[in-house]
Amino acid sequence: QTKTTINFAKATYEALKRTMYIKR
Repeated sequence: QTKTTINFAKATYEALKRTMYIKR
């Protein structure tokens, strides 16, 4: 359970970074 949450958080963080990079 914890591992899945961490992976999901990492994926979300990566997607957020990508979005911020594109917007900039």
